Amino acid sequence: MLKSLPYAISNFETLIKHNYAYIDKTKNILLYEESNELISLLLRPHSFGKTLFTEIIKYYYDQSLAKDADELFSDTYIAHHATPLKSQYLVLKVDFSSIAPSDLDDSFCSHFKEAIKDFYSRYPQYNYENYYKSRHDHENCQDPFKETDVVGALNIFLYNYSSLSPRNAKQLMVIIDGYDDFIGKSYDYDPNPELCYNLSREQAFIKFFYQTLKFYFQNGTIGRIFIIGTREIYLECFLYGFNYSNVSSQLAFNEMIGFTVDELSLLLDQIIDFNSCAYSKEAIMAKLQQKCRGYKFSQRANEEMFSATECIKCIDEFMKDCELLKVQ
Repeated sequence: MLKSLPYAISNFETLIKHNYAYIDKTKNILLYEESNELISLLLRPHSFGKTLFTEIIKYYYDQSLAKDADELFSDTYIAHHATPLKSQYLVLKVDFSSIAPSDLDDSFCSHFKEAIKDFYSRYPQYNYENYYKSRHDHENCQDPFKETDVVGALNIFLYNYSSLSPRNAKQLMVIIDGYDDFIGKSYDYDPNPELCYNLSREQAFIKFFYQTLKFYFQNGTIGRIFIIGTREIYLECFLYGFNYSNVSSQLAFNEMIGFTVDELSLLLDQIIDFNSCAYSKEAIMAKLQQKCRGYKFSQRANEEMFSATECIKCIDEFMKDCELLKVQ
């Protein structure tokens, strides 16, 4: 049975449960864990499939999603090669990929509060109301949702969590998607060549946000941090003093996101009946490689990586506009 083309699908659960074509990238979870990088920064070009990968590691590492993970990963590599840290964290996933450049303070704060809501929906025992009820010094309790800045909301969230957690509680894993996406949007909004410097000076809350994460990592509340973005040029502007490991050019991470040539071939097998297609797989692969740029992110890499989103978009265009790929 042929599967549907996953155009614009970045939700892992939707992808698996609704019969979309899927290329198994879960072997990279094993490589990530074996790297033993506790604070990782991974940079990849736009539209490469970054958000989907953050969803995958959220499902894999989050304790509350363990039962869902067993089902979603059942046909993947990692199901038969489970790592010691599977379902061993409480995951806070923050999506900064759709920050509005016109009002950075409010937009950062509102996006972070959405992450808190998602966390509390999985771990209601850690929400503000339970914290309030568990304390006698009520006047010292604070509600992160009443904060108007992202640093204040983060501080209160982490303080409440660390105060409520028993001594043997599992650590947090923080995943940040699109840490720098707002930069490109800000350039569109205000094409100033000194924008990055101005933002780092005027929007100091971004630095303080990462410094707060660093503090709670050092005191053991946070066990892992995985940051994903696009641009290396902005690292020192916003992550200065933050002791991260930039794994972007490490060989083990080369194939983590995007498609290899072999994976593109597997994708086509899932969505096309070549017995009834007017074009051969070789012809289609040649056109895809001609239209989509390949990248080698490590100097030692043998495989070129192609943008998952760009390739899927090209296939979708072929199917809809050119009738190049006729799926029966």
